[in-house]
Amino acid sequence: MVLKKLFLHLQSTRFLQYTIIGSSAFILDYGSLFLFKEVFNLNPVWAVIVNQPPIILYVFLLNKYWSFNAQGNTINQAIKFLLLMLWNYLFAIVWMWFWTKLVDTSFYIAIGNEQKDFGYMIIRFINIILAVSWNFLLYKYWIYSTKTQKAQKHQNTLSEALEN
Repeated sequence: MVLKKLFLHLQSTRFLQYTIIGSSAFILDYGSLFLFKEVFNLNPVWAVIVNQPPIILYVFLLNKYWSFNAQGNTINQAIKFLLLMLWNYLFAIVWMWFWTKLVDTSFYIAIGNEQKDFGYMIIRFINIILAVSWNFLLYKYWIYSTKTQKAQKHQNTLSEALEN
């Protein structure tokens, strides 16, 4: 009974859908970061620069239409979302640069006969946790806010009335 109430609460707050999208984006993010770093030999900063744009689009569209079922002006929502993602993107790049280049954080794991540095993966994981903490609230109360949608509808109605 308690689990059912918790599930219904999470679903009603859109948090469950947000978590599913976030988890799949995390897998795509981590997988592509690993691919770009380990297979294509990009440094971790360039790997983050390359892997983020398609993931950002994926997250925007799924959150808009599934998590938050947002009907409002897609352009306004996209602008707000892109501002937040620009912040997250720059934060991720600076975060990766700071910890891999300036501080030179390393975490070596033996794979076969060689030691591989996976410090960048831990750094990215911490970065993602930080971004997730502020993103849900900003999505719900700013980007996809029904209050914002209602205010925009009211403004459109008022504009139409003034034109007539």
